[in-house]
Formats: sequence, structure tokens, C-alpha cells
Amino acid sequence: MKKKKRDAIAEFWAWWPSVEKAIAAGFSKKKSDGGGLSPELVRDVSSHVAAIHEELQWEFGPGREADHHLAVTAHGDPELRVVAERWLHHAPKSSARWEFHASRQANPRPSLVMEMDDKRVPFDELLFVANVDDQRERVDLVAYHPAFAKTKKPKTNINVVFVALDNLLGEDDVERFLGSLEVVKKKPREPSISYLELKKLVAKLAKKATGEKWALLEGTTKSGKPLFGLINQALKRIDHPLLDSHVTITIRFDALDERGLPSPEDNKRLEAVEEDLLDSLGDGAANLGHETLEGRRVIHLHVMEGGPAAELLASWQKRHRTWRIEIEHEHDPAWSALHRFD
Repeated sequence: MKKKKRDAIAEFWAWWPSVEKAIAAGFSKKKSDGGGLSPELVRDVSSHVAAIHEELQWEFGPGREADHHLAVTAHGDPELRVVAERWLHHAPKSSARWEFHASRQANPRPSLVMEMDDKRVPFDELLFVANVDDQRERVDLVAYHPAFAKTKKPKTNINVVFVALDNLLGEDDVERFLGSLEVVKKKPREPSISYLELKKLVAKLAKKATGEKWALLEGTTKSGKPLFGLINQALKRIDHPLLDSHVTITIRFDALDERGLPSPEDNKRLEAVEEDLLDSLGDGAANLGHETLEGRRVIHLHVMEGGPAAELLASWQKRHRTWRIEIEHEHDPAWSALHRFD
């Protein structure tokens, strides 16, 4: 992070105690009695957040435990989310009055109405066809509202649905549990559920979600040789927002035959080396999985750029110097490496 951003975060939290009581007091009053934020306070909050990064957004709302919350959000930008998380890292401890978040929080009020192309879309009139993918621990949605057939700009419809979903589930759970999303202009023939029923469905999915569902994938390389992958299909980037670097670790072995696969003995040794790697990194790494092909085991991890992982990887490599090991790092805050396994 640039020095300017570090300083701006420190300046934000140095400034916050001077206004937090006034902001909370404004929310405690009715608008008719002068409640809400004054234009001056709005400008002040905006300028302090923009000093951290001009593309960060902010909002106030009711807290989960506290009376109010302040969220500073990257609005889905994975690289910017790291900045928001660092802002949150320096936040004061939650109090009875305030709590802080690095993403938009759920505020499921079905009575909310969104205006689009001079039409009204009450969120509680949205209907969803929902199909749960248990292996990926996500739900694929088809969204419908009668007003969608009359919009002038097709992108408007999907924007409305995302606003509604953020309101219902919170920004992080939308990313965590939403799979595919299709917005349609004709009412689906398939059984559908309501806006609030969708929240119950996702809550049920969240309760049983593990974030760990391994799948053995088979394929062939460009040369026609077999490729086997062991992949965690339920792993979610949003659960590891600071792990912004993709590490590719290649361990070469003497293939058993022309197919390029290890012998049973070599496979056990590879598993032991990989287990030692994951134990060494601990919670500082997310394990995407590995591939075995053409005389090599390729392990894919995500770690925090600039964190302790580089030193731990070097020590691990030194312990296993009898293996031919190559380690490559790539800045990948969006976790695009996951798409190789789609």
C-alpha cells in the first residue's frame, strides 16, 4: 500500500472521534426534528474516505450488535477490498454505539422500492427460481419482476437485482453464495420463491456450508496425456480477502511410465511434502488444489502479498531440497486462478 493511503487511514481514525457522537445523535432524531446528516458532515465523511481511495464508497446503517454501523466498501473490486480491510483493521473496537465493516451489510426491508426508468420495483415483488449447487455451496438464480419487460436499458434490470440482493443478504454473502444470475422479462414457468424466502434459503445454505468440497477432475494435456486435478470447489475468495497473491508450486518427479504419472510410492511422498507445505503456511494460505500431469505435481495457493508466506515457502523448499521444486508468485486479488478449474 502506498504511504499516502496508510496516512489517510490513520487520519480517518484520528478524525472519527470528533464526529461520531454528532453522527449518532443525528440518526437518533426524526428528520422533522433535524435528524440525519448535515450536508457538511456528508462532505466531511466523503472527503476522508476519498483520501484513502477515491473509488471507495461508504454508508451508515443499523448495526448487528451496536446501534449503528459504518461500512466502507470496495463495491466488489477485489484489489480495492484489500484497502477497505486495512481501513477496518485500524478501526476502534465496536461499542454500544458503533461497529465497522468493510462491505455493505444486509438490511432486509421488503418494503423498499427502487425507481428505474420512471417505474417502481418493490423488492418484495421480486420472484426467484433458485437452484442450489451443493458441491460449490452456491445458489443459481433466475430473477423476475413485471417491470423488467418495460425497461429501456437491459443493464438496469440486473443492477436493480444486485441492489436488492445486497439489501437482502449483504454484499459479502452475495459474493459468497450467489452462483449464476439470469434476469428475465417473462415470468418463469418453474416454481419460484419470494424475496424473503430467498433469504431463508441462503441462510439454510450458509448454516451447512463448509467452504471445503473436494472434487477429483480428469482431463488431458495438449499432448494427449492424462491430467488429474484435486480441487476445492467450495473455496471462496471473499473468505480470504487479504490473500491477494497466487502461488504456483511445481514439484517434478520421475514418471512411472509414458503417461507422466507418479508411482504409488512417489505419490505418497508427494502427499507428505504437500502436507508439510500446508502445515507450514497454516491460515496464511488458501489451498485451491493441485494438478498432476506429465511428470509434475502443481499446487495452487493464495497467500498475502508481502506477508510471511515467502519466507515460510523458502524454508519449506530448503527442507525438501532433494525434490526439484519451482515457486512462482503472481499478483491475483481477483483469484482468476480459480477459473482454470471451471
